[in-house]
Amino acid sequence: RRRIRWTHRHFWPAPALAAGICVGILIGGACVNAALPFSWESGTTFRAIDAGRTLTLHPRGGKNAFHVFLPVPRPDEVVRPLLRPLALAGFTVTAVEIPPGFDELDRAAAAVRELSAAPGGRRTVLLGVGEQQAIQALALAARMAPEEAAGVVAVDTPCTWPFEELSPEVNLVKCRIPVLLLCHAETEADSRKLGAMPGVSVLVLPSPEDRRVTDGEVIGTCLQQTLNGGWKHAD
Repeated sequence: RRRIRWTHRHFWPAPALAAGICVGILIGGACVNAALPFSWESGTTFRAIDAGRTLTLHPRGGKNAFHVFLPVPRPDEVVRPLLRPLALAGFTVTAVEIPPGFDELDRAAAAVRELSAAPGGRRTVLLGVGEQQAIQALALAARMAPEEAAGVVAVDTPCTWPFEELSPEVNLVKCRIPVLLLCHAETEADSRKLGAMPGVSVLVLPSPEDRRVTDGEVIGTCLQQTLNGGWKHAD
C-alpha cells in the first residue's frame, strides 16, 4: 500500500480559507457599522479622566446643538438602555465612569468644562438616571457656571441624602443652570417637593403603551422636547 507523504503544499488552502473568513468578517462588520445611524468612540480624551473610562456615541449627520454628559458606574452597561436611544434621538452622548459617591466629582466637573470648551459649539447637558447618578448630576450642576453647561436633567432623584455634598436640597440651592427633574409615578412626590425650588421644573415620565419602548427612548423624547423648546437660565 502506497503511503501519502503530506507536505506544506497540501495545507495551503487552510490558511487561505482562514484569511478569507477573517476578511469577510471585517468587511461585514464595516458594512454593519456604516449602516448604523450612529458611530461610537471609546476613550474620549479628558485631562481629568482616564480615556479608558469613557464611551461616546455620535449620531450620523446629526446637527443637534447639545452634548449629553452622563456619569455612570460602568459605561459599557448603559450602551443599549441609554446611549443608543439618546444617539438615535440626535444627541452626541458621552458616558463617563464615575464611582458612586462624591470622591471624583471634582474630576468629573473638570471633564465637563473641557467638553464645553471643545470646538464644535455644542452646549453640554448633564444627565443622571437613577438615584445615585441623579444626585451626582445635581452635585455636578452645582459646580457649573451658566456658560459651562446648558442645564441638568435628573431622573428619579430622591429628595434628601445623608451626605451634604450629594444632598439634592443643598445642591439645588447652589445651581445656576436650569434643572429638569424627570420622574416615574413612584418617585413623583420627592420630585414635586424639589420642584418647588426656583429654577426647577418637574416632568412625570409617561408609561409607554408599547412595552417595547424603553426608558431611554422616553428620556430621549423628553430631552428633545425640552431642549428644542429652549431653556432659560435659572434665577
